Amino acid sequence: MLGRHPAHWIGRFSDPAGINDVYPPSPVATRQATAFAMNVVTQAGGHNTLMAVTHNVRASATDAPGTLFEGPRRAEAIETLCTALANERLAILGRSMRLARAAREIATQLAAAGLPAMVVKGPDFAEKAYGGLHLRAFGDIDLLSDPDAAPEVADIVTRHGFVPVPAKGKRVDHAERKFVRAGPDRDPDMVEIHTDMVHAPELRVAMSLTYRMLTDTQCTGSPTMAGRLVLAALHGATSHMFNRMQYVVDMLAIARAGVDADDLVERCAVSHAAGPVRTGLWLAHRMFACDACATLLDAVPAPRHGQWTGGLITPRTVLRARTPLRVLSIPGRHAYRRQLAASR
Repeated sequence: MLGRHPAHWIGRFSDPAGINDVYPPSPVATRQATAFAMNVVTQAGGHNTLMAVTHNVRASATDAPGTLFEGPRRAEAIETLCTALANERLAILGRSMRLARAAREIATQLAAAGLPAMVVKGPDFAEKAYGGLHLRAFGDIDLLSDPDAAPEVADIVTRHGFVPVPAKGKRVDHAERKFVRAGPDRDPDMVEIHTDMVHAPELRVAMSLTYRMLTDTQCTGSPTMAGRLVLAALHGATSHMFNRMQYVVDMLAIARAGVDADDLVERCAVSHAAGPVRTGLWLAHRMFACDACATLLDAVPAPRHGQWTGGLITPRTVLRARTPLRVLSIPGRHAYRRQLAASR
C-alpha cells in the first residue's frame, strides 16, 4: 500500500472534478510537513496534475484540514503546502497561457492556408474536456498534420520563431519532429509536428492514428470526443506507457465530457487502438470509479491479444511512476509494449 506516501495523495487529489475518495484520507504527521509538501509538489508536477491537486488540497484545507495533517502546528503545515502548490501553479499556468496563445495563432494560420493539420492534446483537451487552462496544464504545442502538408506546416511554425531540432538515433524514423524557441523561463517553448500519433515504427505496424483517421478525411479542424479519447489512449500507451497520472485523467475527463460509444468502436477499429483505449478506460474506472469509463469499456471489444489489464499496467504502476519504486514496474511495462507491437 502507498499509505501516506505522496503518491497516494496524487490519486486522491488529481481529479479535476474534485476529491477522489477511491483513495481515502491519509493525514501526515506535522513533523514531516515540510519535506512531505515539497514531495507532493514534485509528484504533482511530474504527473502533470498540479492544477487539480492545488485546487483539491485547498478545498480540503478549508473543509477538512484534519484529512491533510495531524499533530501540532497543523495550520502552519497546511499553509506551507498550499503556498508551495500555489507558487508552482502560477508558473505552470503562465507557461500554459503563453503556449495556448501561440497555438491559437498557429491554428488560425493553418486554417487560413487550408492545410490539413490541427492542434491536438494540450490546449484542445483543456478547452474541450477539462473546462479550461486552469484545470489542465501542458508544456508544448502538438500539431497533427497530413504527411504531405508537414513541410508547409513547418514553415508556419518556423515563422513563429521556432527552430527545428534534428532527430537523432531511433527518433529519425519516428513520426514526429520537434521545433523549439527560447522562452522566458529556463525551459524552451516547443512545438511537435506529428504525422502519426503512434511515433515508433515497431508500434505503428500494429496501430496508427493519422490526421485523416482523426477527421474522417474532412478538414474539420476538430476531432470528435471519441477521436480525442482514441488519441489520448494511443499517446498515453504507445509514447509513455501511462507513466503519468495525466494520461489517465485525460481519459477520465474526455469520457465524462461525453463520448459516443458507436463512434468510439468505429475509431478503435480503424486505428487498431482497442487495446490502449481499454487500458486507459480500465485505469480511469479503477482509479476514479468513473461510470462513464466503465460503460465505454464494455462497448469496446477486447483485441485478439487480450485486454492489457492483467497486472501489466495497473493503478499502482501509474502512481509509482514518479517514485523510486518505478523500477518495480519495468518488466510489466516492457511486456505491455511487446503486446502492443504484436496486437494486430
